[in-house]
Amino acid sequence: MLQLKMMHPTAGGLATARNLVLGAIALASVGTYAAGAFLDLGILKFFVKPVPVVCLALWVFGTDGLDRYAKTIGVGLLFGALGDILLEAPDRTFLPGLIAFLLGHLVYIGAFLLRSQQFNLIRALPVYAFGSAILMPLLRSQLIQERGLEIPVIIYMIVICAMVWRAWTVDTGSDQRSIATHLALAGALLFLISDSILAVRLFLFDLPFARFIIMATYWLGQFGIAASAIRYSRPPNTRTT
Repeated sequence: MLQLKMMHPTAGGLATARNLVLGAIALASVGTYAAGAFLDLGILKFFVKPVPVVCLALWVFGTDGLDRYAKTIGVGLLFGALGDILLEAPDRTFLPGLIAFLLGHLVYIGAFLLRSQQFNLIRALPVYAFGSAILMPLLRSQLIQERGLEIPVIIYMIVICAMVWRAWTVDTGSDQRSIATHLALAGALLFLISDSILAVRLFLFDLPFARFIIMATYWLGQFGIAASAIRYSRPPNTRTT
């Protein structure tokens, strides 16, 4: 029996191997996207941009013992991947991409509400103060006014700030739950920073290395939110080695 067990990989071993493959694919896609951005190869960026977030979604959905929070986060990641495709499309489908990300944020809000329904207005105030500081100059942008994007941009800013706020209001319990909460909040904040820099670059002025900062903070943000789902899915007394 011992020999038989040694010959067949355990479920945990298969899961680890799967996660390593997904991680390798995600990292290779990140490097390929960076090369495509550096060389200005739009078609290459289009095909590889959604891959890291798809890998994160597969990582979440492939985890044993998923709860409603983790499943909801997985759906939000898929909306993010769809937004990646639309924003990188050759015909510049900006508004559909914005809507896809908006839906993803709404799904994330629903996930965070599964963890806590406390209102906590004090934590909303600094988040919306930051959002307003970004929004005000955007609404004066000639590009936004010419395209009639004022209302979509306002709605998007309200929703992404709500997503960060709800991530911040999630209660912490055990040490493991606390780590999951911090991961979700860090991911939400990085997502907000990424989108804010993107909006400034698109509609106000360019920034040094903006494209790389935008993608780095975006992918790290999505990773933090996905990792919170993995962490929450483990029983509180689970020990990692």
